[in-house]
Amino acid sequence: MIGTLLKTTCVGLAASLTLMTASTAHAGDARQLLYANYQPPTNAANQFGYGPYFDAVTKATNNELTFDLVTGGALLGAKAMLPGLRDGLADGGFVVTLYTPSDLPRDSMLSEMALIGENSAVMAAAVAETVLLDCPDCLADWDKNGVAYVAPYATMPYYLMCKGELKSSADIKGKKVRAVGAWGKWISELGGVPVNLPSSEVYQALERGQADCALGAIAWLKQLSLIEQVDTIVDIPMGTFHGGGYVVYSKSTWDKLSKDQRSALITNAPIAMSGEIFRGYLPESVESRQMAVDKGVTFLAPDDVLLEKLEAYKTNEAELVATIAEGRGVENAREIIATLIENKAKWEGLSAEFGDDPDKYEEVLLREIYSKVQP
Repeated sequence: MIGTLLKTTCVGLAASLTLMTASTAHAGDARQLLYANYQPPTNAANQFGYGPYFDAVTKATNNELTFDLVTGGALLGAKAMLPGLRDGLADGGFVVTLYTPSDLPRDSMLSEMALIGENSAVMAAAVAETVLLDCPDCLADWDKNGVAYVAPYATMPYYLMCKGELKSSADIKGKKVRAVGAWGKWISELGGVPVNLPSSEVYQALERGQADCALGAIAWLKQLSLIEQVDTIVDIPMGTFHGGGYVVYSKSTWDKLSKDQRSALITNAPIAMSGEIFRGYLPESVESRQMAVDKGVTFLAPDDVLLEKLEAYKTNEAELVATIAEGRGVENAREIIATLIENKAKWEGLSAEFGDDPDKYEEVLLREIYSKVQP
């Protein structure tokens, strides 16, 4: 089943399928949903998140809803995802709001609170609770862009991974670093030059000299084959990516589904979240670190200068992000950030219940969030 879900389809055929289903489907009809992700087929989001989630939804709807997952940007690339969903080119997809901050300023703000992230599962849950239960304006932003929001994304902590040798944090100065959103500002603090690229373009950027380093999850060493390019890893976590729309649907599709079908898409969302985090990213992070050790990649311990700058940035992050969001017209930015921080503390407490257990994580997500979301 997962093999079928992970097949790629040409853009023309995918668009044709979308138009056919959009023109014939009504609430309660059996239909196949076309789902787009720009990441490669073997990425944790696709293999361990979407695959089991789609299976669960299909079972819960008695085969009324099935899925065709189009990966690798074959249908929609990272920056085209939001307008593509709005225009009905896919029924669902993976939206990274940092690429469209003016369209989704509140959600991108949550992602820009990056360096407070330490535990991926905690941050994913905190964002989900903030958006779904505590921030009607956040949901309104998605709605204005023609998207029904269900669940966010989260990675393992980010590390600075570089091609070539670094001897200290001073060597970051002048380096071109793939860093999006708040990480771009953080890299600027270190004297580096941020380069805004989707993760799918990092390998080529390093290979062609368009970037010297990438700020991203260590699992990318395996997932994106960065092990072939990276020689030095600065061995200190620099926040998590959390937020965006991992499970989201085009409103033109969502509004045609029955209440029971929408309920299945919502209540099974914890399966996608736990899968990509615990069944995908976590073991692949461990494996990727070992791959780096075996290759002889240098793990550079952080020096005092880097530690001091990192602590100072974390201290000022909320103020910085709020100011940027206010510049984008978000009047309640500080209130939303405070809610995110409160929810983070709540889920840090709840993490004692689930630890690294994906099944328990799903149970707590359902109890605390998804059982309270109206389809």
